[in-house]
Amino acid sequence: MSAQKTYPPEYLEGIKLFNRGEYYEAHEAWEKIWLCSHGEEKLFYQGLIQTAATLLKLQENKMPAAAQRLREAALDKLSKVKSPFMGLDILKIVSELEHPTFKLTLNLL
Repeated sequence: MSAQKTYPPEYLEGIKLFNRGEYYEAHEAWEKIWLCSHGEEKLFYQGLIQTAATLLKLQENKMPAAAQRLREAALDKLSKVKSPFMGLDILKIVSELEHPTFKLTLNLL
């Protein structure tokens, strides 16, 4: 029998919020655990937070230049994380972020 991985509740809550389009709330959930993480995990959380912030800017139709910078920062972080990571297909997320018609359709699970 393989061991089932357990993830921090804040991480799982952030995914649920993100997939509902509640990007600010997802950002807040992940920020709590990002602050005390290290190494690849820290890059992973920061990339997720920046992805959520990008989508929030797009959702609000605000600051397209800021959204683009956040998207590029998220790509930079997530492209350094192995895939899969913490149950997510990082390559798929990076591919979605790189797509020229990137929109509000990204779901994490």
